[in-house]
Amino acid sequence: METNGVRETVLKLISLHARPRGLAPESLANNAVLVDLGIDSMMMITILLELEAALKVKFDTTFGIKPPKTVEDVLNLVQTAARR
Repeated sequence: METNGVRETVLKLISLHARPRGLAPESLANNAVLVDLGIDSMMMITILLELEAALKVKFDTTFGIKPPKTVEDVLNLVQTAARR
C-alpha cells in the first residue's frame, strides 16, 4: 500500500471530522491528539469504518482494537491492517 496515499486519506478523514471544522489535512501533525481535535470514541469508529472502505483494509477486531490516541496511532493501525 502506497504510504503517501494512505497518509493523505487518513489526514483527510480526520480533518473532516475534527473540530474546529475546516482544518487543513496537511496541518495535522503525527503527534496531534485526537481528543484535542474533538474526535471522541464514536467519531473514531466512524473514521475507522470510512478508512476500511476507502483503503480496502480490514481492522482485526477479534481481540478488540486499542483505541488510537494520536494521528500517528491511526496511521500505524492502518499500516498494520494493510499488511494482513
